[in-house]
Amino acid sequence: SEDEKSHRALWLDSSAALGLEYPKDFNRPITPETQAWIDSITKKTDPADMFLAFVAIEFIAESISKNLVQSEQFKNTFGNSKSGLGWFTVHTVDHGEISHANLELHLSLAFRPETDESAHKSAERVILGIVDKFLAAANACV
Repeated sequence: SEDEKSHRALWLDSSAALGLEYPKDFNRPITPETQAWIDSITKKTDPADMFLAFVAIEFIAESISKNLVQSEQFKNTFGNSKSGLGWFTVHTVDHGEISHANLELHLSLAFRPETDESAHKSAERVILGIVDKFLAAANACV
C-alpha cells in the first residue's frame, strides 16, 4: 500500500541520516528474541488476533516515537535531520478517533463473536503479549 511504501521510505531516510546504506548495512542476523516477536505477529491466523497484532505495533510505534522525539540526545544522533526523524515524527501526530490503532482495535472487535468483557481481556492478552515480546527483543539488542 502507499502508506506502507511511505513508512519504508521514512525508515530508509532514518537509516541514511545515521550513515547506513541499503541493502549493504541491512544484512544482519535476526536475534532469536526478534524472530519470536516477528512470529508472534505473522503467525496469527484468527482475523481478530491479526488486527490486534497491528494495534500492538501501532501502540509500540506511537509510544516509542513520542518519547524519542522529545530527547535531545536522540535528535542529535540524527543531526536534527527532519528526514531522519520523519518516521518517528509521523507517529507522534494525534489522529483523534481515526488513529490506526483505534481503527484496528474496532476491526478486531468486529471479528470477535463475544462482545463482553472476555473480548476485552482477550484483546489485552494479545496486545500485551506482542508488546512484551518487542521489549524482550529490544533488550536483547542492547
